[in-house]
Amino acid sequence: MIELDRVSLGYPGNRVLEDISLTLETGKITSLIGPNGCGKTTLLRGACGLLPLLGGTVRYNGRDLSRFGRKEFARLTAILPQTRDVPSIRAGQLVAHGRFPHLGFGRSLTQGDREKIRWAMEETGTLHLQDKELTQLSGGERQRVYLAMTLCQDTDILFLDEPTTYLDIGQKYEMLELVRQVNRLGKTVVMVLHDLSLAFSYSHQVVVLEKGTIAAQGDARQVFESGVPARVFGVASQALTVNGRLEYLFTQK
Repeated sequence: MIELDRVSLGYPGNRVLEDISLTLETGKITSLIGPNGCGKTTLLRGACGLLPLLGGTVRYNGRDLSRFGRKEFARLTAILPQTRDVPSIRAGQLVAHGRFPHLGFGRSLTQGDREKIRWAMEETGTLHLQDKELTQLSGGERQRVYLAMTLCQDTDILFLDEPTTYLDIGQKYEMLELVRQVNRLGKTVVMVLHDLSLAFSYSHQVVVLEKGTIAAQGDARQVFESGVPARVFGVASQALTVNGRLEYLFTQK
């Protein structure tokens, strides 16, 4: 369980979030949503230690974030940022970077590491891409390879900042089905999403941010039915059952 207790976050001259208290439950998919500039990525970065706190505390299973060593924390959490370079290396080599927190002094991959790399690529459907240069892959293929690298790190918690960025609608569904598959392996997933319909369809919990504060948080369906997301975004909303599955629709008023 990840607990944020009266957390404040921001950048020099710009305090973005104030007095945020939030619990991210173990084994769940939680999505952070809200209008542009409301602090979604800032909150994600603060929760995983990439951004210093301006106030409050973050605890992992009751232990203060500041008490984790860097390597120890990298064995607990994996982070997929929104913007990334596209290095000129093969996909399999990139995925192998996920094993670095587990390597010994010699920094050499063991047979166990290689098995974990293969497993991560099989789980994400990228094994056939292992010998291809990353620069030769499509946006959807690269996203899956980066997710494989994150999964290969073999952590209990994954932080994903806009994992569907630059993907077409089919690729977005494909990516989030992979996220759901990863969650079924017992991983806790915390992600930032802009697509409201997908956020509610694929999350157990949703946190709605508005002007630096939390407007609503909790079970995805309950948050949707509260009407807060529609109000915050200035849209109309409706839940529909399609092919036996509950879908969430947001439209212009």
